[in-house]
Amino acid sequence: MPTNKNAQLRYKVLDRCFGDCENLYSLEKLTEIVNDKLSEFLIKDVTTRTIKNDIKFMRDSEGYNAPIDCFEMTDEDGKRGWFYKYCEDDYSVFKNELSVSEINDLQNVIDMLGRYHGIPAYQWVDDVVSNLKYRFGLKSNTENIVGFDQNVDLKGIEHLSSIIDFIVDKKALIIV
Repeated sequence: MPTNKNAQLRYKVLDRCFGDCENLYSLEKLTEIVNDKLSEFLIKDVTTRTIKNDIKFMRDSEGYNAPIDCFEMTDEDGKRGWFYKYCEDDYSVFKNELSVSEINDLQNVIDMLGRYHGIPAYQWVDDVVSNLKYRFGLKSNTENIVGFDQNVDLKGIEHLSSIIDFIVDKKALIIV
């Protein structure tokens, strides 16, 4: 992910340009438009190299996986050059709520939380996991490790979390 705090603003400007079916945008024109928007916020101008890197990131599967087309054409002024736009009509990177890497991270969190399914002290985890699965359309890859019934005389539950971690990590454990 980009560390530059202005990257999101640049992506929004580029996204609008790529989705504009009325106009053609060259790398130089994109740089000019982005710099105009940045100047409104008193932010230093960027170079065409930065815009190229932004486009590369937006196309990348670790970024937005955006279907950005680059094609050679003649613009309305008769200049021949390379222009950029989305391949798909009505596409926007901001319609996608999460990037691929963010979805993978979220899946890992859901899998980790799912290990504690059914533990009385962690009932809130079940609600969180089911809400996350429903909200983002994800499925957990873990299977239940331990099942529970209610037991008022249950002792040693405070050690259960550590035991489950050992089981998941497939580490040997001596219990005395």
